Amino acid sequence: MTALAFIVFCVAVLLAGRGLASGAMGEVMRVRFGGDAQRTRVVVDLDRTSRGEVIQPGADGRVVLALSGVAPHRSLSGTGIGLVRGYRVAGAGGASRVELDLAVSAEIERRFLLPPGDGVQHYRYVIDLKATGRAPTAPRPTPRNAPRRTERPLIYIDAGHGGRDPGAQGAHARESDVTLAAALMLKQELERSGRYRVRLTRDSDVYVGLNRRPTIARQAGADLFISLHADAIADPATRGASVYTLSEQGAG
Repeated sequence: MTALAFIVFCVAVLLAGRGLASGAMGEVMRVRFGGDAQRTRVVVDLDRTSRGEVIQPGADGRVVLALSGVAPHRSLSGTGIGLVRGYRVAGAGGASRVELDLAVSAEIERRFLLPPGDGVQHYRYVIDLKATGRAPTAPRPTPRNAPRRTERPLIYIDAGHGGRDPGAQGAHARESDVTLAAALMLKQELERSGRYRVRLTRDSDVYVGLNRRPTIARQAGADLFISLHADAIADPATRGASVYTLSEQGAG
C-alpha cells in the first residue's frame, strides 16, 4: 500500500454565538493529570459548577465530554500522561467540549464534580480513566521501494464528527454540518481538476468511529488523508485557519 500521509486541516470558523460569548459563562481554567498507564485521573478546574455529559466514552480511542455553562477564554490543548496522549478544550455553544486522545484503549471508570473546599477555591470536574488492556492497532509499515502506480492519486477527505457526535455547536450551526459541506465542496473542486480520485469517509450526517476513519483510507490505498474540523471559541473576533501534519521523521 502506498504511504498514507495524514493532514489534519482545522478550519477555524465562528460558530460562537451570543450564548457562547455571554458574560454569564463560567471559565475552564486548566486541565491537570495524575496516575499511570493503568489508571489516570483527569481534573478540569472550573470557576463555577458545571454538569458533564459523555459524548464519546473511549471505544474509538478518544473520550469526549461536554461541560455545560463553562468555556475557556481561548482553546486549551496539550499533552497528557498515563492513558491520555493529549487533550483539547474548546467552547461549543453554551458548553465546553473536552477531548482526550487515548494512548491505549481505556474507558471512563467514574466522573464527578468536587465543590470548593479543603483550601481549594474553585470547582473541579474529575474524570477517572481505566485501561481495558487492549492496545490500539499500529499502522502497517509501508515498503520504501513500492512500485509507482499509474492511476491518479487517491485522496480521502474526512468530514469531522457526524451523527451522534455533532462536534462544536454555535448559535446557528453544528461543526458536523460545516465540515460535511466543506468536504463536499473540496471533493468537487479536486475532481474538477481531473488530477485526482476523491472519496469521502462520510457523505451524510452519520457517525463514523475515530479509528475507523483512517482505516477506511488505508484499506483503499489512499495517497492522502485530509481531516476537516471547524473549531468554536468564545471570542467572536478570532478567525483564521490552522493546519497540522504528521512528520515522517517523528517528533524532533
